Amino acid sequence: MYDFKLGEKITVSGLTRYGMSGRKQTVTGKVVGVYPAFVNIDTGRYIESINFADIHCGHLKLFRGIDSNRK
Repeated sequence: MYDFKLGEKITVSGLTRYGMSGRKQTVTGKVVGVYPAFVNIDTGRYIESINFADIHCGHLKLFRGIDSNRK
């Protein structure tokens, strides 16, 4: 659906920890796994699984090739 390539750098914003009351986080990492319904990105500390449905319905925002840690 989004045609991710292994090793591609993506940034995802809007992730929440500890349920919906958690603060929103932005995660940048390299794609390490592409599946029909989700993609896994390696942030350097952990592997984050991003569901395509969350991006499609607007819960998460996706940026491709952008490093959010660098200003």
